[in-house]
Amino acid sequence: MSWVANAARRNKYYRDTAKEPPSELVLKTLQYGNFKTALDIGCGSGADTKEMATRGITVTAVDVNSEIKEYIHEKGIDVVISPIENFTFGKYDLIYAKSSLVFLVKSDFYKAVGNIKDALNPGGICALRLWGQNHSDNNSTKGDAVFVNKESLTELLSGLDILEISEREKDGADANGRAIHWHFIDVIAKK
Repeated sequence: MSWVANAARRNKYYRDTAKEPPSELVLKTLQYGNFKTALDIGCGSGADTKEMATRGITVTAVDVNSEIKEYIHEKGIDVVISPIENFTFGKYDLIYAKSSLVFLVKSDFYKAVGNIKDALNPGGICALRLWGQNHSDNNSTKGDAVFVNKESLTELLSGLDILEISEREKDGADANGRAIHWHFIDVIAKK
C-alpha cells in the first residue's frame, strides 16, 4: 500500500524530508549499543538510515515506494523495494520503524511485530514509532489500521525489555497537506 497515493506529493515529501537531520528517535536509539546490522522498515528518503550507515552499521532499508532509491546511495545501505508484509526478515542488531507499521492492516501489523521480535539478535534493540489512540485518524480514514496505547504496546512487545516509552501530541499537517492531530508513541525495547 502506498501511504501517499499521489506520486507528485509523495516525491515532494521525500525531497523535503531528505534535507532533514536524523530524528530524535534514531539518535536516542543509537546510544543503546554498538550495532553492526540494522533493518529500517519504511525508510522513506533515508535521513535515519543514512545516520545509521555513517556510524558503520550495515543497513537494510525497506520501503514499498521505489522512489526512495533516488535518495539513498550511501555505502553500507542495501535498499529493498518491498511491502513489509512480503519482506523476508534476516537477523539484525537493530530494527527501526518510524511511523511505517501504522499503514498496515491489523493482521499484517501483528505479523510484522512478531517478525521484528523474532528477527532481533540476542541483545538486539527495536525502536518503533506508532500512533496513539488520540491520533485524529483513529476511527476514521485509516480503516483497519492499529492505534495503540502504552499498555497495549507493552503487551504487544512481551518478551522484550522496554527501555524507553514516551508519547507526545501535536497539531500539524500530513504529507498530503491535510490538518491532523498527531499522537506518537515511541518505544525502544531490547531482546
